[in-house]
Amino acid sequence: MAYKKPALTEIYAELFFREDSFLENNQILSLAQKFIENGYPVTEFLNDPFPTNQFNEQSIIVSFQPAGQIPIRIRCWDSEKINLVQITQNRIVVNKVKKYLGWADMMGFLEKTFKLYQDSFDRPFPVDSVSLRTIDDFTFDVSERSIEDYLDTGSNYFPKFYSGFKGSFDYNCGLGFMNVDGFNKSLNINSRLDGSDLKVKMQIGLLRKLSENSNYQSVFIELHDQSFEIFESLLTPYTKNVVMGGEI
Repeated sequence: MAYKKPALTEIYAELFFREDSFLENNQILSLAQKFIENGYPVTEFLNDPFPTNQFNEQSIIVSFQPAGQIPIRIRCWDSEKINLVQITQNRIVVNKVKKYLGWADMMGFLEKTFKLYQDSFDRPFPVDSVSLRTIDDFTFDVSERSIEDYLDTGSNYFPKFYSGFKGSFDYNCGLGFMNVDGFNKSLNINSRLDGSDLKVKMQIGLLRKLSENSNYQSVFIELHDQSFEIFESLLTPYTKNVVMGGEI
């Protein structure tokens, strides 16, 4: 299902590799060069101080030192800065920013990226776990409406506690621990009031460890379906039909 005025601003998928497949910094550099040569000329060098943190967002730009001991992260963008490949010690990440062309396009991007990754070292990289995260941005007019007109406070994912409210809030919830349950689900909804506009950012994150007989493609399909179900359940008909312009 697609909307005339989509709210999705970014979607990214991560493949986490087994520890015996981790890369050294010189291998990360070599791999980045391959991506530069294959249509990703804009690069950013970062450090990755917590490489095993599944949802690490704490990387900071540093002066690049090839001989440094801290595992590095290299971001390789296409020339339009729409498609992004991120290379780290233990995973590869693909991001679609602003211009999302559908799930088939996203999976094609991921598979093409992973193939170049494997071909660069001529060896398999067993996938341990995968994650999928989406970021949607909304602007809700609360001059005459409140949050329950836009987000379904009767859904399984958003409580009635927020009914009637028109101001800033942070709603964060999670389910499951990777090392115990083999999965994690997270939902973060943050809003800030700007005059009569309520700026809302919604992030859905799904992480799953692969079982012995599963493959990353089928697991990603399941995560995509779960993410879509959560997103659709959170929105009211008014948001779908008016704010997002209805289905295409």
